[in-house]
Amino acid sequence: MEDASLIIASHPYCLPAILKCLNRQFLVYEAQDVEYCLKEEVLRKAGASRTGLLNVVREVEAKACRASSLILCCSEADREELLRLYNVESDRIVLAPNGVDVEAVRFVSPTDRDHLKREFGLAGHSRLPSLWGVGIRPISKL
Repeated sequence: MEDASLIIASHPYCLPAILKCLNRQFLVYEAQDVEYCLKEEVLRKAGASRTGLLNVVREVEAKACRASSLILCCSEADREELLRLYNVESDRIVLAPNGVDVEAVRFVSPTDRDHLKREFGLAGHSRLPSLWGVGIRPISKL
């Protein structure tokens, strides 16, 4: 990470490890949701440990917001909630919505998907593996 100019934290939970290595890099927190609100719902039945766990989540998310130069949010509602919970400067939060252009990408029905699977020799596979990767190769090493 020493040579990186930019570090993106996709989850606030990785922040302690990132902060140990952070030097001069620009830190971006990619807030896919508001973790505190999400965990409030998930931990509803956690009993006596719920409050302590929620406090940890809130503390970690607040630290991610404070430490980041830029915060990406998926929705206006998430942006407003981060502003409310953590008193973040509004100009540090950028809206980067999820989604797809439904006018440009047509829906493929299950029947059509099955036909395509047969056509490509993938029939009988209900769950096909996906491979996702992101990487940057330094120009000097090309």
